[in-house]
Amino acid sequence: MASRGLGFGSDLLGVLGLAAASVLACAGDDGTPPAFTTGSPTSSPTTGPTTGDATTGDASSTAATASETSGVPASCGDGQVDMGEECDDGNGVDGDACTNACTLAICGDGIVGPGESCDDGNDVDDDECSNACVLTSCGDGQVGMGEECDDGNASNNDACLDTCLGASCGDGFVHDGEEECDDGNDDDTDDCVAGCVAASCGDGFVQMGVEECDDGNDDDTDDC
Repeated sequence: MASRGLGFGSDLLGVLGLAAASVLACAGDDGTPPAFTTGSPTSSPTTGPTTGDATTGDASSTAATASETSGVPASCGDGQVDMGEECDDGNGVDGDACTNACTLAICGDGIVGPGESCDDGNDVDDDECSNACVLTSCGDGQVGMGEECDDGNASNNDACLDTCLGASCGDGFVHDGEEECDDGNDDDTDDCVAGCVAASCGDGFVQMGVEECDDGNDDDTDDC
């Protein structure tokens, strides 16, 4: 009986030894136990919380971009003169002393400002708006559109009439130093004949009520 009991014990120790060897075989070389999965799904780690609206972007960045494109400082209109601004009156009126671009109003900026009757923003002085930002008109001394001349005075006896047209024979005004007369008509039988010359014997025109004939020559042997 004793020998049989010893044999049974030896068998049990052998089984336990085999089990221990199996466990060691499944473990790593460093003796750590094998890893077991729990069956839960894996997930990729996030890079951290996201901020801002991915579709619209940052509002300040958008404003800065608009400012760079238009040339108008992003702070223009807040009523405070900031860097890059000449003025800032904080209103939406573009025709006062401070424009909506926060620049001081000047003649030639293309905006009709205080004291200006026009502002076409160009350097052309003989169009409808002068370089002084004043609407051109006859008599202002500046030849504008539709004017032949403009001497800035009201005299009709010089080279430029008060209608801003150049003086000419037949206009009804005697051009001093150029015309003897100007009756404004084409009648060569009155006292002012063609060329704005005063009628006279020998001019070739019979002056009604004054001359019986006028052949325009000095021959006294003909019929006149």
